[in-house]
Amino acid sequence: MKGILIAVLALAVVGGAIWFLARPETSEAPPPPAAATPPPPAATTPPPPAAAGTLRVDMKDFAFAPQTLRVPAGTTVVWTNQDAAGHTVTSDTGAFSSALLAKSQSFERTFAEKGTFEYHCTPHPFMKASVIVE
Repeated sequence: MKGILIAVLALAVVGGAIWFLARPETSEAPPPPAAATPPPPAATTPPPPAAAGTLRVDMKDFAFAPQTLRVPAGTTVVWTNQDAAGHTVTSDTGAFSSALLAKSQSFERTFAEKGTFEYHCTPHPFMKASVIVE
């Protein structure tokens, strides 16, 4: 019985040595893991101006959308109230102001000169937005 055990162990050692010596050698290191590409940074500035013409701003869910509008001089902006509550479009400097607009009513203004025009809703002063004319 001891002889069989010694023969099995010897066979295992010899087989392991043959396997170790016969395996292919690789001198190449495995490639490094691919680096994760970070997402692009969030936009912190308003989008570039659109072509002159007519652009819309909706008053919906007690907010102006878009909140910041960048346009070239000569653009007409049309605000339309989509809420059941009445809203106004009132310049912070008094340059323009609409009447109280009921649902589906609109107000428009053409911006001929460059500048930043901040405005709000008089009955809901937390509603704020701006038009940037370039």
